[in-house]
Amino acid sequence: MRLAVVQSDERLALAARDFEAFEPRQYDGDMSDLETRISQWFDSISEMTPENVEARRDVELVITKLDDGQVAWRRWADGAVVVHEWVRKAILLLFRLRGLEKSEVGPSNTWTDWS
Repeated sequence: MRLAVVQSDERLALAARDFEAFEPRQYDGDMSDLETRISQWFDSISEMTPENVEARRDVELVITKLDDGQVAWRRWADGAVVVHEWVRKAILLLFRLRGLEKSEVGPSNTWTDWS
């Protein structure tokens, strides 16, 4: 796992580098459209690959909003935790859409990391 402290502007610049041919979608109001798209992508999770740019763009947007505190994966309601399933689905999709890469870190250790 790569650990780094990245400020919001830097994170957005890194995401833009990956998708420079595409304009990012903006979801400034109702999140229902994004929520619907994430659920649709999740329904076909077994077919997802890093080459699916539209799905990856939607998932990366959710992850950025999650990191920035604009979206939460859970909330408290009546003393219980309520999980926002569409955010959980986006997190799970992230593993499919970023792909995995093996890295040698020593003579006997191999780590699998996001590419």
